[in-house]
Amino acid sequence: MPIALTTDRPYKKAVDKDTALEEIAKDKSSRFAPFIVDTFYRIMKVES
Repeated sequence: MPIALTTDRPYKKAVDKDTALEEIAKDKSSRFAPFIVDTFYRIMKVES
């Protein structure tokens, strides 16, 4: 799980796992390569 999203930072509160995954999906293609996001989602599904 992306640590930067799921832990408190001095400038931003942590978000839950589902919100973090939504943020990653939202930025697919703009900030993250689609194949990286797809692979990450497959890994997260296996670990759940």
